[in-house]
Amino acid sequence: MADVDGATLVARNLKKQGVQFMFGIVGFPVQPIAAAAQKEGITYVGMRNEQSASYAAQAVGYLTGRPGACLVVSGPGVVHALAGLANAQQNGWPMVLIGGASETWRNGMGAFQEERQVLIATPFSKFAHAIEHVHRIPFYVEMAVRNSIYGRPGASYLDIADDIITGRVTTNSESARRFISAVASGLPASTAAPAAAAPAPAATPPRQPATGAQSFPLEDSAPGREPR
Repeated sequence: MADVDGATLVARNLKKQGVQFMFGIVGFPVQPIAAAAQKEGITYVGMRNEQSASYAAQAVGYLTGRPGACLVVSGPGVVHALAGLANAQQNGWPMVLIGGASETWRNGMGAFQEERQVLIATPFSKFAHAIEHVHRIPFYVEMAVRNSIYGRPGASYLDIADDIITGRVTTNSESARRFISAVASGLPASTAAPAAAAPAPAATPPRQPATGAQSFPLEDSAPGREPR
């Protein structure tokens, strides 16, 4: 059995997508992502303000052509990072902002620093989305990086709740490993798993010769009815 948590999946797939630098301020609930990023070989730089962290991330995108990552806590952390997000978007510099959030099951209940973060990040990014399940992390990381560099470069935002960061998925099966590897490499998900066999076509009934009048079965001979 090989289980992996959401934080490791985020860091591992950022690394596979060519992200080399991450700037941010650790706190609830994103601290595991910062630790996992360092284990995966991403250079993590702790900052003293989310605004400066976001500017540093977009500066890396400008200098290298690959998005820099910015990691911030929920609520005010995301709001403070919007300055760099907007600057990257307007200047066409690739960056990925990752914002933490409280558990998904607490949405709308006034959770700690709860804010509609995807909504407020959308006007300042090419792609903004919340991750709804741990096994979808590779897909969303790839989409965030892809949107930040394809076409006119710009900013992407990913919203990751605490239970997604700490949640775990099993990757012991070959199909799961192929899926994560393929999606993280930018390949279509359909290439990651073997295609299911197509169902056999239904037998076509023989055509009846055309006649001048259309015939209908008698009531007594209809299926499911007993003859009178």
